[in-house]
Amino acid sequence: MASMACRWSHIPGLLLALALATAPAVAWAESVPPAPENASGASAGATSAEAKAPAAPTPTPASRLGEVIPLPEEVVHAPGVRFGDDGSVRFTVPAREAVRLPGGFGDPTRYLQSMPGVGNDSDFDGLLFVRGGEADQTRIYIDQVSVSDPYHFGGVVSFLNTDVIDQLEFVPGGYTADYGDALGGVVRVRRRIGNLQSFHASGTLSLMTANATAEGPLGADGRGSWLVAGRRSYLDKLFGSRAIGRAALPSYFDVDGRLYRRVGEHDLRLGVMRSGDGLSARMSDQFTFAPADSGGLTWERVLTLVSLNWEHNPGPWRLAQTAAYSWRDQEAVLHGTVPQSAYGDFRTFDWRGDASRPVAGLLLAAGAQVVHTHLDYRLDINRLSLEQPDRRSAPRSPLDTVRTVSDFEGRSVYAAGYAQATFHLADSAVTATTGLRIESASRTGQTVPTPRLQLAWRTPWRAVVTGAAGSYRQFPSDRIEADPQIGSADLRAERARHLSLGVALPLAGGGRLSAEAYHKRLSELIAYVPDAAEGEPRFASTGSGTARGVELLAHLPGPRWSAWVSYTVGEVRYRDRPDLPEYAPAQDLRHLFSFAGRYRPDAHWTLGVKWRAHSGRPYTPIVGRENVSEFVEGVEWIPVQGPYNGARFPWYHRLDVRAEREFRLAGLRASAFLEVINLYGRNNLYDYRYVDGFGRAVPVNMLPMLPTFGLTVSL
Repeated sequence: MASMACRWSHIPGLLLALALATAPAVAWAESVPPAPENASGASAGATSAEAKAPAAPTPTPASRLGEVIPLPEEVVHAPGVRFGDDGSVRFTVPAREAVRLPGGFGDPTRYLQSMPGVGNDSDFDGLLFVRGGEADQTRIYIDQVSVSDPYHFGGVVSFLNTDVIDQLEFVPGGYTADYGDALGGVVRVRRRIGNLQSFHASGTLSLMTANATAEGPLGADGRGSWLVAGRRSYLDKLFGSRAIGRAALPSYFDVDGRLYRRVGEHDLRLGVMRSGDGLSARMSDQFTFAPADSGGLTWERVLTLVSLNWEHNPGPWRLAQTAAYSWRDQEAVLHGTVPQSAYGDFRTFDWRGDASRPVAGLLLAAGAQVVHTHLDYRLDINRLSLEQPDRRSAPRSPLDTVRTVSDFEGRSVYAAGYAQATFHLADSAVTATTGLRIESASRTGQTVPTPRLQLAWRTPWRAVVTGAAGSYRQFPSDRIEADPQIGSADLRAERARHLSLGVALPLAGGGRLSAEAYHKRLSELIAYVPDAAEGEPRFASTGSGTARGVELLAHLPGPRWSAWVSYTVGEVRYRDRPDLPEYAPAQDLRHLFSFAGRYRPDAHWTLGVKWRAHSGRPYTPIVGRENVSEFVEGVEWIPVQGPYNGARFPWYHRLDVRAEREFRLAGLRASAFLEVINLYGRNNLYDYRYVDGFGRAVPVNMLPMLPTFGLTVSL
């Protein structure tokens, strides 16, 4: 259902995006309550200019040489964005950084879009195209729990509330054996604990959302805490007049509660999160982007996630376990001349265990993971929703009305185990991590090994040369192409082989100059079989592809400012079957530019700027139309399509700026920001809408120049 959600996500996303675009002002406010001070006295959200002393060292994950954790990881912070200690392309981003990025709407996934090698589909979503990969090829973990679709409306904004996030770790590729079931990158989200010493609260009220957070100690011994945070949009209240009749325009909510307790040397964290989004609208003529055969849309989805994390450090050992149970209910109904509907009910149990310890100069690590999913869904959709999921710029022909119906209930189990070792060579100048992951899935009946290797050479010239190679698998699990009623029961796990080679030069103050080349070879991709015989499966694991590129990054921090600039040149090519030609998929963005900077003139003001640009994405053009009224009753024109993804949109570029002021308000700490998105009003193209019987194309643009503001008050 996660895959199906991604296929339908652009419809409610467009509604939400149009509401954003038509608003006189949008305010996405931050609400980051003060965290307990670390051992150095610097606050949890301090930047390099704010910290009064160097931050305490961050505990290293199991894949690197470790150290005993004297405090929960959330209490030990480092300022600003950090990179892999071994020189690898690994980014660690404090939540405060994500909040302050201009044009990021306080969404951590949009912060990652400014990283090298990361593209995205449009202004209207936070999905990630990592090193030429599709959005669902990057795995996102929340406190070690894998979440397949952590977005409202399938991609518009993530449910990662920065009020409760400590940091994100982002690895774009070539990661070690402790993670799997993904062809692209890995994003690890670490939620923080509440304040251990005193009660704190904060609230934000803006034109679009309301946020509130409260936290405090659990007991008087400083070994426990609680935290509750919630946010809700109210676009449905602001823009209800944009729809006709009874309607509820896009709205979403998130509630996240956390309990932490340290018992002896045991760290226990209990989390309960509930997140939902919905809309119901009949489109009027103002919604010119809507499909021509769509009279409206109903969308509703609710996710509940309960997780328990346990960490223990007995002597040299570091042990961790995570158990989580989630349930997701969702419904999508598309009204119009070709009514479609999808209902889903999913229950998932996820358990993970990890152990590591140093032995004779090695760091040995091992672990296991089991994910059990119960799927129950009903589909009644147009066949093209399956066969051609990317419907952008390829409107449905009036003749394409073949129904696809399924009522399926089943279970899938994914199980994996890994073992790896980190060791030093050449007088500790070379660090190597080698590991093997064994993965198995009931949906495909496969058990496959995926070996991994990472190398880092610290040269005498301060530069670090890195290399990585590995095999990666992603199983179809809940993809509807694997539905035995309408898809194929013979699909296999998709495969990727990663190779990367890079060099990084660390600079004073945490800066970095780096260049990295990557090459991914993809095989056994799930592809549509257009010439399948009647009754035969219309999907097969016959697809292949390559993604390759070079990433350049310069990160230059200073006492009062910080900036980075990145450039990526890459190419992605797919082939659905050996006898078919290659084509460029939608995520083939050949050139990616990003610049982000922040200047702090004094202790109260922060100024920020972000500029992003990328070459146009591929799309399938409409090259003509055909009159079929003589042969088909009630239908006059049908579109004639050009080569699949044979054309490209114009270049995309956008400049965002932000000013933030901290002050006192009635004795309380407060901050206000003013932000302008798309400062010079670039008309970035989102899509073409074909009107007058496919005789004319009307451009649909992304966000216009858009001022936003917000206010936060903290106790």
